[in-house]
Amino acid sequence: GGGAGGGAGGFFAPRTAAAAAALDLAQTPWPSHVRDPIDASRVCVYVDPLDGTNEFAAGNLVAVTCLLGVAVDGRPAAGVIGQPFHTPTAGRIVWGGRGVGVRGLEDIGDARRVRNAGLGGGGA
Repeated sequence: GGGAGGGAGGFFAPRTAAAAAALDLAQTPWPSHVRDPIDASRVCVYVDPLDGTNEFAAGNLVAVTCLLGVAVDGRPAAGVIGQPFHTPTAGRIVWGGRGVGVRGLEDIGDARRVRNAGLGGGGA
């Protein structure tokens, strides 16, 4: 039966494709090695908040991405690619990891662009 809010999974009914994708991911069984705790000293997180700076400045927005990568013991473990300008009207997020494959290649048509996230200036 339904929990708070009813709907899918007894918790809530997703109203957008992005919410449905998040719910699908949350309900996906993950391999045991993904769920096991990892000591933080073994983990390195790479962040490139604006990959394609020159393309962004030139207005070639389709080439702009936001990247996150996670390595454990020096080996790639997971990554996320945000493509905020994948099409003129929609972005997409692609993610993957060792043992779980790649997901998110479908468009997220109801994503919203943020013009100023208030994250401050600076950076190269």
